[in-house]
Amino acid sequence: MSFNSIDARLEWRLVPEVVFTPNLLDFGQLDVKVKAQRELYVSNLSGPIHGCAVICSSETSWFRLVHVHPIEDELNATRLKIVVEVDASSLSAGQTYFGWIEVQIEHVQARIQVMVTICGEQLVAAARSHWLQTFALTLTAIILVSGALSLLSSTR
Repeated sequence: MSFNSIDARLEWRLVPEVVFTPNLLDFGQLDVKVKAQRELYVSNLSGPIHGCAVICSSETSWFRLVHVHPIEDELNATRLKIVVEVDASSLSAGQTYFGWIEVQIEHVQARIQVMVTICGEQLVAAARSHWLQTFALTLTAIILVSGALSLLSSTR
């Protein structure tokens, strides 16, 4: 709580308590040249959100804020909805990148970490190769089983 004296009247205000949902903005593994979006919600457990500012870490050009707007939930409590987009087109494969988003409500600042891991071309090629091998083996098994069934049915 803080105490303010304005025009000889007393006013008690609760210090904002900023909560992020989710508490870590992890985009997981992305392929190179891919864009992905995630939603982030910001709440103030001490009351409504007033005097809010949202800032991205200065060293990051790989993610941006697409939308920042207030929403009301079923209890008529105001939250911020932030849509964040990661653009992996300029990022190096095999690397994990970290940044942050800072939300300031009144005089209280809170940060949430943003992270993404970029898959290497070798991992993408290996996944495609694995899928093709699985498909070829499945097709071969179907052909062999159908051949065996037709032999069994013709001998009767």
